[in-house]
Amino acid sequence: MPLHFQAQHKFQDLVGRTPWSGIAFSGDGEYIMGGAAHDAGHNIYIWSRDAGALTKILEGPREPLIFAVWHPIQPQIVSIAASGDLFLWRTKWTEIWSAYAPGFEELDENVVYREREDEFDLEDEHELTRKKQNEEEGIVNVFCNGPSHNLLISHKLRSSTFQESCQWTPFESSIPNDIQNNISSLSSAQDDMQSDEYDDDDQVALIITPILAEVQPEVNGSL
Repeated sequence: MPLHFQAQHKFQDLVGRTPWSGIAFSGDGEYIMGGAAHDAGHNIYIWSRDAGALTKILEGPREPLIFAVWHPIQPQIVSIAASGDLFLWRTKWTEIWSAYAPGFEELDENVVYREREDEFDLEDEHELTRKKQNEEEGIVNVFCNGPSHNLLISHKLRSSTFQESCQWTPFESSIPNDIQNNISSLSSAQDDMQSDEYDDDDQVALIITPILAEVQPEVNGSL
């Protein structure tokens, strides 16, 4: 069964009526290229396949174009002139250096950069190793923001416990009178605390006992 084809687009140079000496499709088939067979020009015309509109004219040297071909994968075109020179056509693209390094800043012109005082200083490897070991062996502060409220436990010193821990045995023969008076005053203060009617669990009662001076017993007689 014979195949029947129907023309979809007609590409031509409406102004100069220039014939074509080389045609090709792009790698993705979206564009069509045609080399102009002009004696005083080296031009390549590119059309959109679907729309049929002219999208770009590549203008080369003033030499006749003999043949042109499109790269099957890359957006590149190679053309040959009557002089035997080959011309490679490709799209212009700029390198985006900021994509390689975070924080990279692109400059349009030269600028004077002033480095930090210690930016390019060389540090001793042994010193860096020692600092790293000190950081690893350092004490970890679990209370960096202060101790937690839940960890603070208040204990009430009860009078009975205090009495048990503050029993004094006076020695009339060796303790001076002023210290005995202080002990008597301390006992009276304890009794007042026991007779106090209010009881506040949040209160912490603390009584500091007087420091007893060391008393040397008197030695009667002589050795």
